[in-house]
Formats: sequence, structure tokens, C-alpha cells
Amino acid sequence: MSKTILSEGTGAGPGRKTAKPIDLALAEVMALPAKRQDAVAEAIFASLRAEADPSARRFQALVEAKYTCGLSAAERSELERLEAGFHATDEEFYRPILQRVKSHKTTNAKRRSA
Repeated sequence: MSKTILSEGTGAGPGRKTAKPIDLALAEVMALPAKRQDAVAEAIFASLRAEADPSARRFQALVEAKYTCGLSAAERSELERLEAGFHATDEEFYRPILQRVKSHKTTNAKRRSA
């Protein structure tokens, strides 16, 4: 990897910077060709689905049922509650990741146009 992204790490001491594992992982993934990035993303999502908590598994079951056999009023209400909770959590979790990806794409576009 040619570039290490540094950020304030826990235990780094005052003023010292260390590379966080997520920063290193993102840098390595972003260095891959686009098709490989897609494959890595799918592997990550598959792993997350496999390790999902009971709420996520229930949500997935409800979504599948919604499109295959329909939901009762109680199931629709449960799906809406689960979905609202996931949206709030997802926004917080993905915001820094999406900002990094956007920043990386912008930097690459500027390099190509120069």
C-alpha cells in the first residue's frame, strides 16, 4: 500500500497518530480495481448478513415475506419499526465511510484531470 491514512488512534498518546484498522482496510480496498472493490463489498455484506443480530434476521424475513406472500398488519407495523431503527443506526455508521469514499473518488478524479 503506497499511502497510509492516519487518524487519531486510541492509545496513541497526545499528538501521535496511528493508522486505524478501518483506515488501512479502506485504503487497501480503494487501491483495488473497481470490479475487485465490488467483490470485496459483496463479501463484507454477506459476512454481515451471516452474523446479523436477531432483529436484522427478523427484518430480512419480513422483507422476504413482504415480496413473496404479503404481510399482516402486525407484520407491516413490525417491519416499519425495525426499518426506522436501522435507518438511524445505518446513517451514523455509514456517514464516515461514505465521506471517505467520496473524498477518495474526488482525489482520483482530480489526479486524472491533471
